[in-house]
Amino acid sequence: MANKRYRIQPFPRARQFSIDAGRLGSKRHIVHGLFEADVTEAKRRMQEHEGETGENLSFTAFIIHCLGKAVESHDHLHAYLNWRRQLVIYEEVNVNTMVEVEMGGRKVPMPHILKAVNKRSYRAIHEEIREVQS
Repeated sequence: MANKRYRIQPFPRARQFSIDAGRLGSKRHIVHGLFEADVTEAKRRMQEHEGETGENLSFTAFIIHCLGKAVESHDHLHAYLNWRRQLVIYEEVNVNTMVEVEMGGRKVPMPHILKAVNKRSYRAIHEEIREVQS
């Protein structure tokens, strides 16, 4: 297959402990990720942009853009273990997010997959979210 958009690596033996711990903890409810970030500067710039242009930029698009770049820089976060015990690491980062749309006069959340966010600009992600919303 000439146009593969992923690569395969052997699974490190040192990570087997993580698999075992995951199996032991699979019956418990766990938090998969939690972090705190200072977004003061980003929000200030978005408000400044809105004041100058009247356009309300999507904060969700900003977070997704940052996530795509972070995962691209640390692609092992984006890997999964196949049945041959090899890591499959995709080149493109796809993100599933909820987008609020209007249906029957009511606003409802709708899942939407944004593809290749690591290769796209913040503006392109913003425009796709706004397109789904309309």
